[in-house]
Amino acid sequence: MNHQRQMIGDEQETSFIIHHSSFIILTLLIAVFAIFFSVLSIQQHRAFLTNGLDLGNVDQALWNTAQGRFLQFTLMAPVESRLALHVEPILLFFVPFYWLNLGRPELLLIVQATVVALGAWPLYQIALIHLAPSLSPTPNSPLSISNYQLLIIPAAYLLLPTLQSAVLFDFHAVTMAPTFLLFAFLALERKQNGRFLLFAVLAMACKEDMPLTVAM
Repeated sequence: MNHQRQMIGDEQETSFIIHHSSFIILTLLIAVFAIFFSVLSIQQHRAFLTNGLDLGNVDQALWNTAQGRFLQFTLMAPVESRLALHVEPILLFFVPFYWLNLGRPELLLIVQATVVALGAWPLYQIALIHLAPSLSPTPNSPLSISNYQLLIIPAAYLLLPTLQSAVLFDFHAVTMAPTFLLFAFLALERKQNGRFLLFAVLAMACKEDMPLTVAM
């Protein structure tokens, strides 16, 4: 009996270690992506490899908003408003930083890379929900192998070339939308209606056509 209890205790301890180590690895993957692509996108900007569309006019529109000229820019005269191009309410979250004289293109690029990287977190949680039965330890399928295999899914997301290209192509608010959609879907899976509504609204705030995506 004592031997069986010891074996159960050892299995539970192993499960705890593996469970937490997988989260640590996932956190490291997210951090590495966010830091690497923040630095790379900033280097591109400082090497004059970014453009007025859209990083330049977003930065100017936010600065003008902080000065009392709501989303105005001068890049595409006679067009004077960012709203003539896209409706992106989420940009208003950056205005306080411009009020405090902390707003600049580098901030936009860092936030974009970080938000995109965070999309790996809900993706892992969704995989955990749907593949939970396969995580039960059996003689032929150790818990450690199954848990670490789940990391392939968020890793594949972070390694997606189109995602990386979007992060490195100036700044576009819609690039952050997939992360909010993934968090919304996770909330839906967990039946957390409040969180679902929050992240659905954030996704819809990224671009004028995102409400249609959320509705679908």
